[in-house]
Amino acid sequence: IMSDEESSQGDDTGGMFTTDAILNDEVEATMSDAATAALLQARKRAKLSSKRSTKSGRSSSSSSRTRPVVKLMVTSVSRSYSEPWRRKPQRESSGTGFLISWGEDTQQPIRIITNAHVVRNATTVRARASFGPHVVSCQVEWLSLPLDLALLRITQGDWNDFCKGWSFDVANGDGAAVMKSVTDPASNGNNNVTKMLTLSTGLPKLDENVTCVGFPQGGTQISVTRGVVSRIDVDSQYVLRIQIDAAINPGNSGGPVFDEQGQVVGIASSHLR
Repeated sequence: IMSDEESSQGDDTGGMFTTDAILNDEVEATMSDAATAALLQARKRAKLSSKRSTKSGRSSSSSSRTRPVVKLMVTSVSRSYSEPWRRKPQRESSGTGFLISWGEDTQQPIRIITNAHVVRNATTVRARASFGPHVVSCQVEWLSLPLDLALLRITQGDWNDFCKGWSFDVANGDGAAVMKSVTDPASNGNNNVTKMLTLSTGLPKLDENVTCVGFPQGGTQISVTRGVVSRIDVDSQYVLRIQIDAAINPGNSGGPVFDEQGQVVGIASSHLR
């Protein structure tokens, strides 16, 4: 399939063809003007249809990656170990997380992964959808500072709202999440279903293309940046770190990093250690 730029460079009588055979000069000479015009019109429609399908495929692929990504709005209070009786003022910050399947919990089989430094010392954590105004409260279920990873659980009171907002269905009233196809009126009839992201079982290679998705500060909409893997190393705490040249800004922390197959190969962090 030709790209939009390539297909726009071709003239209306050639360049990109359908399964119809190319007519030679002798056959074209025997055709009437009306038949020739009809053939050219059919070729134009084929080009437009190909463009639309290409754009639709790109849009669908991008939507399947960004839909499980959430913006985290965190309220935290730093602790003073020298003066534990003194309460410091609250601080507002934001980060990124993404949904994964969690089969160990049959009541709430979905969790949110993010960076530990995003939710450290958090008093409240709220997750907002990338595709609408849906907001749910979360609890920090597990946190590791050396790994800079945290696992969040949707609060019990917001679980039903979460399933409704992210197009899940609660089966048999037991809280088990099942995929539900919901047609969004704004999507021109396309089905919007939240699919869990797939974690890669392998490591990316040097110079491999990667894509970062997140909510950097300075805007409210989701951001997508691309780059390549520039270094794979182990830090002083024997934790694997992968350096990429894609733009990562404050607020991107906790967002997924995709490989060329659309699988998650890492979690973005806005700073180097």
